Amino acid sequence: MQEQEAELGQIDLSDDDPEIVRKMLEYFYTLNYTTNYLDAYVRIDIHAQMYAIADKYEIKALKTIAAMNFQSEFPHAVEQAAWRSELPQEIVSIADIVYTTTPDSDTTLRCTVATCVWEKVCFLSLSSNFKKMLAQISDLAFDLVMEASRLQEPQKCENMEKW
Repeated sequence: MQEQEAELGQIDLSDDDPEIVRKMLEYFYTLNYTTNYLDAYVRIDIHAQMYAIADKYEIKALKTIAAMNFQSEFPHAVEQAAWRSELPQEIVSIADIVYTTTPDSDTTLRCTVATCVWEKVCFLSLSSNFKKMLAQISDLAFDLVMEASRLQEPQKCENMEKW
C-alpha cells in the first residue's frame, strides 16, 4: 500500500473521518486546528482523533498539539463528572478512542486518561458506566491497577464496598 502511494503520489484517506481529515489539512495550512464546539466532550473527542490521525500519518507536531489540547481539557471533563458521581458515556467513548487508536507503547493520552480517572475513582466508581468502561477497555483497567500500585499508600475509598 505504501509503495503504491509513493509511486502514484497519492494517499488514500477514505478510511479516515472526513471532518478529522479537514482539520488535518487545516493544520497543514495554519499549523493549528480549530474546535469551535461548545460541548467539551466533542472538543476532547476531536483532540483524541487528531492525535490518532497524526500518529497514523506520522505528523509529530500535530500529534504534540493534539496531546496538549487533550491534556488541557480531559481533566476538567472528568472533574465535572466526579462532582455528579456519574461517568458520562462520552468519556467512555473518548477513553475507547484513546485506547483503540494508539499503540500500547504510546502512553501519552493513555496516561492522561488513567491518571484522571484514578484521581476520581471513588466518585466515578458509583456509576454503572464505570464498570462498563473497565469491562470494555481492559488496557484501561490494567493502567488503573498500575496507577494504584504507584501510590505509597492505598487510596482509602468508602465506595469500594459497593463494587
